[in-house]
Amino acid sequence: MKQSKLLFTITMFFLAISLSAQVSFGIKAGASMSTTYGSPEAVNGTDIESVALRPGYQFGLRLGLNLNDRMQLLGEINFDQRNGLKKINIGQSVPTPLGDVLVDVEAELEYQFNYFNVPVLIAYGNQQIKVYAGPSVAYLLTATSGRTTTTMVTRPAELPANTPGLPQSGVVETETDFINDAPFDDNGSFINRVD
Repeated sequence: MKQSKLLFTITMFFLAISLSAQVSFGIKAGASMSTTYGSPEAVNGTDIESVALRPGYQFGLRLGLNLNDRMQLLGEINFDQRNGLKKINIGQSVPTPLGDVLVDVEAELEYQFNYFNVPVLIAYGNQQIKVYAGPSVAYLLTATSGRTTTTMVTRPAELPANTPGLPQSGVVETETDFINDAPFDDNGSFINRVD
């Protein structure tokens, strides 16, 4: 038993020495631009939603194994932040006996998704140009959304400001944790945590 352990240790030592010339380590850091997807909602043929790109970042560690002069196998462990922004604008007119009340609601939903990401890639090329291909698995660590809703109410001068049944002007801010709060599903399966 001791001999097989010793033989295994010596073999791994010489394998590590032979691979050390072919193995490279690195640190990866960078910025990203991301957004939510889907078609904007429309009311009576008019779009009430828009989506925008939001900056994020990524950092991690990389291990590379040179297979030959032009090909390299890369494994990475990354933290990846993906953000999104959606804006909604709904305006409507509420008729009253003293004139129409205009209600304009603007909502801004800012999303933040943080992933632990593990890609395994094959790189092919030279020092100037390389092409990368391979699978990637990401696990969702946190998913939050901040929402700011601004309501502007314009009423006729004859209509008192505290008329019951009409919305009030103001700003409301809320934050949702999609994983822990699970706002749309009792069993917490609203979010797919593996990407």
